Amino acid sequence: METISIRRLVSEETVVLSNFDQPVILTFWTTWCPESQTDLQLKQALYRSADPNKLDMYTVHVPGREAAGADPAAFYEKAGLSIPALQDDGRALYDRLNLNGVPSTVFISRQGEVTHVLGDQASPEEIWRALAETAG
Repeated sequence: METISIRRLVSEETVVLSNFDQPVILTFWTTWCPESQTDLQLKQALYRSADPNKLDMYTVHVPGREAAGADPAAFYEKAGLSIPALQDDGRALYDRLNLNGVPSTVFISRQGEVTHVLGDQASPEEIWRALAETAG
């Protein structure tokens, strides 16, 4: 995969994902979606148990799919999430990865290849399996 440059949710700092030394999980979400809320809590549990030296995890807010007047930073804080949060440029990365719903989770291997894309109906077992296959 080519370089991904994306802004942090609460600052102007940019994160560049191009040197895939370890697998990466990107979870795309919006504030209005109940499935996003549930999925983000599942990913939070995974984030707390994951070794940061073996896996990078980010959530990606998708403003281009968001409801008017939403406050994603307040939503994130209220939900008690600590996974590093990024913000898409409208729907740029979301569309580049051909996603069609939220939440969507993208697994990227050390080689920078997308190995799995899971949608809003993904079970915890499917997430763990995709992670094992991507990290393996």
